Formats: sequence, C-alpha cells, structure tokens
Amino acid sequence: MASRLLIGLLVSLGPALQQPTAALALPKYSILESVEPAQPKGDDEALESFRRALRGRDREKRSAALAELVASGAGAATEVLLREYQRCHAAWSSARAEARRFSMEVERKTHLLSQLEERLERDGSLQSSVGEQREALLALRGELEQAEQRIEREGPWRGELREQVAAFFSGLASGKARTGRKLLWDDARKAPSFDDRLGAVDLLGRTGGTGSAVELQQLLDEVADERGRLAKRLPKLEVDVRKMERRLQEEMLRLGGGQLSRASQEQYERVRREAAGVRSELTAHSQLAEQCTEAAAEALSLEDPERLERAVASLRRAAKKAGAGARLRSFSILVRARRAALDETLGEMLTEERDAAVRAHLVDELAATGEGGQAPLLLALFLADECMQVRSRAASGLELLRSREAVGPLVAALEKAQGRLRTDIREALVSLTGQKLQSAFEPWSRWWQGQGETFTVPERRKRRVVDAGAASGQGLTFFGIRSESQAVLFILDVSGSMDFSMVPRNNPTDNPRQPFDRPKEGEISRLQAATDDLARAVRGLAAGSVFNIVLYGSDVWTWQDRLVTMDEDTRLDAVRFIEAVDAAGGTNIYGALKLAFELAEVGDDERWEQPRIDTIFLLTDGRPSMGVTTDSDEILSFVRERNAAAGIVIHTIGLSGAQDPYLLRSLAEENGGTYAAR
Repeated sequence: MASRLLIGLLVSLGPALQQPTAALALPKYSILESVEPAQPKGDDEALESFRRALRGRDREKRSAALAELVASGAGAATEVLLREYQRCHAAWSSARAEARRFSMEVERKTHLLSQLEERLERDGSLQSSVGEQREALLALRGELEQAEQRIEREGPWRGELREQVAAFFSGLASGKARTGRKLLWDDARKAPSFDDRLGAVDLLGRTGGTGSAVELQQLLDEVADERGRLAKRLPKLEVDVRKMERRLQEEMLRLGGGQLSRASQEQYERVRREAAGVRSELTAHSQLAEQCTEAAAEALSLEDPERLERAVASLRRAAKKAGAGARLRSFSILVRARRAALDETLGEMLTEERDAAVRAHLVDELAATGEGGQAPLLLALFLADECMQVRSRAASGLELLRSREAVGPLVAALEKAQGRLRTDIREALVSLTGQKLQSAFEPWSRWWQGQGETFTVPERRKRRVVDAGAASGQGLTFFGIRSESQAVLFILDVSGSMDFSMVPRNNPTDNPRQPFDRPKEGEISRLQAATDDLARAVRGLAAGSVFNIVLYGSDVWTWQDRLVTMDEDTRLDAVRFIEAVDAAGGTNIYGALKLAFELAEVGDDERWEQPRIDTIFLLTDGRPSMGVTTDSDEILSFVRERNAAAGIVIHTIGLSGAQDPYLLRSLAEENGGTYAAR
C-alpha cells in the first residue's frame, strides 16, 4: 500500500517537474508546395507519367509526377503508390541496417589496425598483417559509404511518398478510400513477401484513419499467433541438429582440430536446413510484429482526441489478453504514441500492474522516449518496487533520462543494495555524475553531500568497455568488466581458432585456408588468455552465488548439468575444469545462448518468471559458423524475444580481428551489458 501511495504522489507531482509532452510531430511538408501548379491530367496519363518518372533518375521529375498523381485522385493509383513505397521502404531499411553493421566493423577494424601498427615497431613479423588490415579497412569504408549513399537516395524519397500517400487518401471519396485501404490491409496480412508486408503496415500507421491503432494491435496479435504456430515446429528440428553437432564435435576432437570432411559438412547442412528456415521465418515475424507496434503507436498519435479514450481502453484490454509475442508490444503502443493525454494512464498502469515483466517493459519504453518528464515515474518505481529487475531497469532508465533528481535516491539505495542491482546502480551513478567511485555507499554519500545545489548532470557518454576503476572494485571481473552479480553464467568459446595467438600475425582474420598462427615465445593463445581470466573471475565470485560454465565449439555443453552454489570445494573444481579445457570445432553462438536461457529457466512466454541467473558473460574469438542459425540478426532477434521479460544482463568479450563487432556490441547494448574488444 505504501508503495502505491508513493508512486501516486510522485506521479501527481510529475506536471510540476516536467514540460508538457507534445503529441508525435509529423512532417507538414508536402511535395505539392515545392512544385509549380500543374494542369490536371487524366487518370491514365498521370499514372503513366509517374511510371516513366520512376524509370528515370531525375528526382524533380519524380516528385512532380508524384504530386500530379496524388492530385488526380485516380483510384488505380493506390496499388502503384503502394508498390513503389514497399520497394523504397525495403531498400531504405536494408541500407540502414547495413550502414549500422559496417560502421561497427569500421570502428573495430580501425582500433585493431592501430594496435598492430603500434606493435609493428617492435615485431616485424606483423608487416603482412598490417597490410591486410589496411586493405580490409579500406574495403569496409567503401561498403559503408555505399550504404550511406543508398540511405541518402532512398530516405528522402520514402518520406515524400509517405506524406503524399497520406494526402492522397485524405483527398479520396469515402468509397475509394475504403477500397484503397483494403488493399493496404490485404498486403499487410497476406503479401507473399515480408518486405511487402512491412511496407504496407508502415503506411497503415500513417494513413489508416480512425480506429487504425486498435486494428493494428489486432494484426500484431495475429502475427504473434502465426509466429507461435511456427515456433512449435522448431524444438524437434533442433534436437536433430544438436545430435549432429555432437557428432561433429567428437570428429573434430579425433582429428585434433583439423577440418571436417566434406561429407560430414554436407550431412550437417541437410539436417540443419529445415530448422534454419524456421528460425529465419521466426525472425521475419518478429520484425513484422515490431513494425505493427510502431505503426499502431503512430496511428494512436494521430487519433481524434474525442475517440482517444475509447481507443486506449480497447488497447489496454487487448494488451491483457494478447498472447506471447504480442503482449509486451501491446503495452509499448501506449508509450510510443507520445500523447500527453496518456501520461496519467501510464502512471496508473505502473501503479496497478501486478506483472513485473510489464512494469519492467514499461520502464524500458519510457526511458527510450528520451523525455526527462518521464523521470518521476521511473524514480517512483525505483524507490517502491519490490522486484529487483524492475528497480534495476528503472536505475538504467534514469541514467538514460539524465535525471539529476535521481542521484540522491540512487546513492541512498547503495547502502542496502546487493548483487547485480548494486552494480547497476553504481553504473548509473558513474554515468550521471562522471565520478568513478566504487559501489560502496560511504564514498558516494560523502561526495553527494558536498555537491549542494551546484551539481549538473554531464552529457551522456556511450559505455562500451567498463573503466579501470570499476574493475578494481568488489565482485568478479572478467576482461575488465566488473559485476557483483550472485547469479552468473559464463559462456566460453572453445573453437579451434582459440588456439591461435592473441597477437594477430599471418592470420588476423582466421582464414581457415591459412595455417594456424601459433603463439610465439612470450605470447599466449586466446584460449590461455580466456581461461586465465575466467579462473580469476570464478575466484572473485562470492560464496553462496549460483553459477555454471557453458562451453561451445561445434557442439554446446556445460561444466555441470545444473546451476551450482559456490563454496570453496566448488570453486576449486571449477578452476580445475577451466584449466583442462581443449580447443576444437566451430563457433556455435546460437546454441550456446539457447542453452544459457534453458539453464536460467527462461521460457518462451512473456509473463514474469524469476530467472535463475541475472548476468551472462559471453566470450568468443570469431563469428558464428555452426548452429541452427549463423545469422547475426537472427541471433539478436532470438535473444530479444527470449530476454524481453527476463531482463538478463549480457556482457560480451571479443578476442581477435575475426570477431563480429556488430553481433557482440549489439548483444551487449540491447541487454544492458558491456562489450569489451581485445
């Protein structure tokens, strides 16, 4: 009861602490304003003129033809406009994804090259590696530039199309508008291509009209049901894949780390193919569900004020009833609509909601808005909520919102906080204050008392690798990443390339056609570096903590069958096990993460379950090469879905120039962790 009163008090004070939240602002620009008025053309002539303009490269002609087609009000224009928008939306989305991936690759490759050039002064054997990395970096920069050019080309045209299609529908007679929107809805539900479905759903968010937010939420639920039926096929397929992976791992060990036979590789691909197809479809359904969420939020932001209350009530009822895959996203719609009229509703939801998964998810969504006015709601949850995961995510959210008012309560909470919550509070304070103190309450309290009214929150810096100060504090430290968690899983890559030197020389990208780059005198292998640091981390894990170790090559297995409680005998056994590990096989990152969630007892539902662990450390020296999927986006999608309610922090460590910085950095950023590259 006291918790609810506290939340209510802070929510009621919200308007005094914040600027009013504006409704989602949409572009008012119309291409009709940028061209000279044209003589009206007939429907067929306007359509043909637009098609001709699309075949050319003249942007002004395309824009003028689009304006003429919209002005004509031709009923047949709906399909032509939809098809061009779907093409453009897909090209723009693909270019953005590629640019993000390439930018991370460029950043990592630049850092690797600088390390090699520094070492080159004292180790001439690195000359060829430096040359190879320079060439690779140049190629990556070229690919990044091409992706950015595609964004510049497709992005503005997509924006014009989007606004002009909205103008087109608003100018149609009601009968024609219904027919046109039916075409959009049919494509959103049944188009053979997921790209086409994504484009149609996106347009519905902008043009769907009254009641579209509720209809799009219903579509979201339908997509989640499609995904659920598809997901039921996967477990049996994955069992067959797992059996084959075990056989391959045993074969690699017999070969002493040599290459698998072509026959074994082909047999594995045959077994894997169907499971990989299902996993790929699941990822596509997740992308479509996210697009439905975004579109429904936009439609709600455009809803007539007189109908808004009814729409919100319908969405709240639907969110309660929605199945796995749609439930949490349905709550997201209400936050992402960014309507000031919904602030009171969101406060009520946070106060009344019994499911911790929903409260935690709403905290994440409110923080993602970047609007400081949401800080009172998050602070209320941080102070009052009984669930550690909710409080932890509220602390991270307050850091994102740069809330000065949160510093004092965060400092005070350190006095009693334990485990991962203590680490999360400390990380929020370091970011909010710029002070690199450890997690003890006393030094933070002294510092805060000395600040008075003069303190201002500094600009936020993106966290990548934890600072040295954190590494010297309490708890365990693994490759510079510190945590006081008492429920941890370590996931260790033991693929064949882990026998390579930590210094990339003749084989900096782990090309399997080149010989192993064995450590020279004075150097150590990646496996040695990993096991040495893992042994230190295990020694730093507090007595009474629960933990386990997952190993992965081509197959995936564990040190113990279940989570174990730390005591001195267990610590010694774990260290002896770590020191005896051998390297062989491929890189099955998907399988390792899947097994980790199984050990944590995290299901494929979105309702709250107390996970058995709250922190994962994933180490690898390469890119996924084995497993049901080796696609980085599919692995990220799997983790996104599985971790939505559990809220497990995932830290990632990448060794060598062959690591996938896009996958490792995204895994960490999306799951509250830190990415450390070596």
